[in-house]
Amino acid sequence: MRGWKYLDNGTVVTTPPAHIPDDLDMFGHPADVLHPEWVPLYHEKILAYKRLPMFSIMSSRGCPFQCTFCTTPRKFKQMYQQRVRFHSIPWIIEELRLLAERFNIREINFWDDTFNVKRERVLEFCRAKIDSKLDVIWSCNFEANIADIDMMKAMKNADCWSIMVGGESGSDRVLSYIKKGVTVKQLRQVGKWANEVGLVSRVSFIIGLPTDTKETIQETIDFVKDQDFHFPYFQLYVPLPGTEMYEDLPRHGTFVKKDASVISASQVNYLPHGLSETFLLEAYRRAFREAYLRWKMIKNHIQFIRSLSDLRRYWQGLRSLWKM
Repeated sequence: MRGWKYLDNGTVVTTPPAHIPDDLDMFGHPADVLHPEWVPLYHEKILAYKRLPMFSIMSSRGCPFQCTFCTTPRKFKQMYQQRVRFHSIPWIIEELRLLAERFNIREINFWDDTFNVKRERVLEFCRAKIDSKLDVIWSCNFEANIADIDMMKAMKNADCWSIMVGGESGSDRVLSYIKKGVTVKQLRQVGKWANEVGLVSRVSFIIGLPTDTKETIQETIDFVKDQDFHFPYFQLYVPLPGTEMYEDLPRHGTFVKKDASVISASQVNYLPHGLSETFLLEAYRRAFREAYLRWKMIKNHIQFIRSLSDLRRYWQGLRSLWKM
């Protein structure tokens, strides 16, 4: 028996790893077992979608990058045996067709850790998506350090409307510490390319990472204000057991919360040396206010309001921002 972990008279028993199949297509189509009543239960962030009903799928498993705040690198090494595995392009197109025809899905979010990890596969998918003539728009998680403008143009032509980029920090020193593998220059470039080809850029940043200081947090806020990212997201650092960074946390700060039932990306869970809870909370709230309550940002977003539904979503987003 392989791939099991269980208790035997109070002792944890771990069996050898199970075989990891390369052929993901062999498991069939999730759409074949999806119940119609489940579809409306899926919700995304207010401004992270354009059409409803929407749904998410994964077209690959694994991520080869080594971000120390993330649990994926160790899963990639231990569980996935250092392999990124992919569904075939025909499988993806068929899954989209099933979702569109059976459930009227009009938008898909690809939840792959890194959708653009293999450039030629992205281009192949884009060609197949155009040939399919499916009226389904899509978005995906996107890595800035392996991006290029031709790939992004192809994605836009294949009905991609948005990319979600992990920016994490506006400080090259902090980016290097967390082994992000991306630079501020690359983040800036992918934002410019997104604007050029007409993709909406959603870029996430973490406030209060280990080794963060008042200066590096201000660098992050200033960097975002200086760019044309459409939707910058901010969160406070959440320590995750099992990550490489977790073992190093006592050296750079102190835990405020450890209980998984109370930690939150909008509350202070970890305090880097030299910073206070009050400062981190205010920096988190100020980051949102300074990023969004600018005429340049407001003008940028007016172009996305095309319907009453869009107006409602933006109003909800503005109310949430105002309450911070």
